Amino acid sequence: HGGDDQALYAYGREDLDRWEGELGRELNNGMFGENLTTSGVDGTACLIGERWSVGSDGLLLEVTSPRTPCQTFVKWLEIPGWIKT
Repeated sequence: HGGDDQALYAYGREDLDRWEGELGRELNNGMFGENLTTSGVDGTACLIGERWSVGSDGLLLEVTSPRTPCQTFVKWLEIPGWIKT
């Protein structure tokens, strides 16, 4: 989605858990559009160019840009006004 360097969206399970409390509903992995749900990784402290080693097979991911929520994101959540347009 969005080009070669934007094909992966990581989001923390801890952040989903926090939003569950805010929204008062269960949020499954992938609910915010992420295709990689992390645990124990502080996604708010990521830096462009930072590299993450994932799994035991040598997969290396590089942070290339922040994600800007879009209308697709709003449709998944079904909460009007979730993002500013």
